[in-house]
Amino acid sequence: MGSNNSGRQTESDLQRQAMNSQTTANTAITKADTADPFEARRRAYVTKILDWDENVGAPKDIRDFPDGSAMSLYTDAKRVTDAGRVGKGYGSLADGASSDYVAQLDKENELTRGLEASGRLEEHVSNAITGAQAEAGNWAGVGNARSMNIAQMRNSNANSDQDRYLAYLTRPKQPSFLRQLALGVAGGVAGNPALSKMI
Repeated sequence: MGSNNSGRQTESDLQRQAMNSQTTANTAITKADTADPFEARRRAYVTKILDWDENVGAPKDIRDFPDGSAMSLYTDAKRVTDAGRVGKGYGSLADGASSDYVAQLDKENELTRGLEASGRLEEHVSNAITGAQAEAGNWAGVGNARSMNIAQMRNSNANSDQDRYLAYLTRPKQPSFLRQLALGVAGGVAGNPALSKMI
């Protein structure tokens, strides 16, 4: 009877070890499968830019550009003074300057500032889209590496479970009480010539 209790205890210990190991492995897999907050934020930002570029959800509108700085960049560039263009306004400083000339000069300056601002805006948006596309490729690589690591962890976990199960099946088993008694009697008879003659 003692050997049965011992066998059950060993079986219970192995089951408990397997359960603890499984819980630990599942916790590790869950943690490995969860993106850190920075990664999640960057992925969301990249997704918004790419969705805007690909007209997902709405037609492309520069006022809806995800990073929010594009329109302020454009507006600031339009307000910039005409640095480096000192000679152009000289004719408008005189008292007798033609109002047509001044209006034409202002219109030309406004057009030049608009072109400058549009160029800056286009460059900003183009750089943001190119950067988002490159970053999306990097995040895809991170996701693939994470998936491979999780697959390896699950495979390793399954192999460990299988190894524990095989170790349990191939463990040395202690003979039952009746078998020990029969072997003891048989051994005693074989070792005692008087008893062996009686049989």
